[in-house]
Amino acid sequence: MFKCANCGKEFNYLYAHATEYNTYLFDGENYEWRDAYTAEIEYACPECGGTLTMNEEEARRLLKQA
Repeated sequence: MFKCANCGKEFNYLYAHATEYNTYLFDGENYEWRDAYTAEIEYACPECGGTLTMNEEEARRLLKQA
């Protein structure tokens, strides 16, 4: 479990807020999904919502803290 630096609560997980972009084919009437990609991920405290890191490896390190 780790302790949030913002609110002090302890957790064994983080929220991962992802910004994703989708590409669609539009024929004038209908949309057909073609592709998606993740632009960024923000790892945040489940209690206060404060951003703790934008880096997956750092998020893993936070979760391994005792």
